Amino acid sequence: MSGNVVEKVVNNELDMTAGLISGVKNFAVTKGVDIFQAIIIFSIGYMICCWLRGVVRRLLARSNGSGNVGGCFWRDWSCYRIGA
Repeated sequence: MSGNVVEKVVNNELDMTAGLISGVKNFAVTKGVDIFQAIIIFSIGYMICCWLRGVVRRLLARSNGSGNVGGCFWRDWSCYRIGA
C-alpha cells in the first residue's frame, strides 16, 4: 500500500514538472521572439542615440557658440512648469 502512495506522489510531481516545462516552452515560443525583437530594437535605438550625441558634440565643438547651449533645457523646462 505504501508503494502505491509513493507512486502517486511521484507521478503527481512528474506531472507538475512536465506542466511547468511545457509552460516555459510555450512562453518561449510565443513571447520569446517578441522579447528578442524588443532587445534588438532597443539596442539599435541606443546605438543611434550614442552616434547622434557624438555628432552633436562635434558640431558644438566646431561652432562659435557656448558649449552650454543645450545644458539648461531641463532646468528651464521645470521653471516654466512650476511657474517660477
